[in-house]
Amino acid sequence: MSTLGLSGAPDRSDGLFKNLFWPTIQNAQDADLAASRGFWVCFALAFISAPMSSSGATISVGVEIADSLDLAIFLYYLLGAMGVRQTSLVASASMFATYLFSSALYFWLSSTHFSLIRLIGIGLLLANLRAALLIRRWSRDPERRDELEDMTNRSSFTWTDRIANGMPMKVWPWARFAFYPLALLLLSLECYELALIAMHHS
Repeated sequence: MSTLGLSGAPDRSDGLFKNLFWPTIQNAQDADLAASRGFWVCFALAFISAPMSSSGATISVGVEIADSLDLAIFLYYLLGAMGVRQTSLVASASMFATYLFSSALYFWLSSTHFSLIRLIGIGLLLANLRAALLIRRWSRDPERRDELEDMTNRSSFTWTDRIANGMPMKVWPWARFAFYPLALLLLSLECYELALIAMHHS
């Protein structure tokens, strides 16, 4: 178990880079912290993506998009943040895949073909996906279930606590039914755009 990073005390000597992009996840507290970070990453993407697209920039689906789709992208990242905080494997995988595909489109279509911010975003979302996978593995281990239940006991002392800890628990149970169709729509559009570009350059 220890070789998988599933047991033992957390190693607080990890550097900042490792803590952000490949954190040591040895217990539920570590996993909860990773999920909280993933929430804020997706939460920020929700507010960054819509203004960029409305200004005519190429983001998210690799093409200039109408206001209605801007709203869909905003809701997708916002609702996805709720799922990520609730350690939903589907939400974590969808967030990572969507951002990975959109970044591939950006790298392909932009004049610079590079964005450090996007690479950082991919790394952060990959770290969150890893945390979700570990938590899913824990959920099948009877010895870990009590530890996972402790993750629902979250602080609510500050306004950031109420956003990141309280809101996802209330919103995600019903928001996931809107998130899944949005994920399917955006991933389909990205795959379609990537296929068009690949056919054009073949």
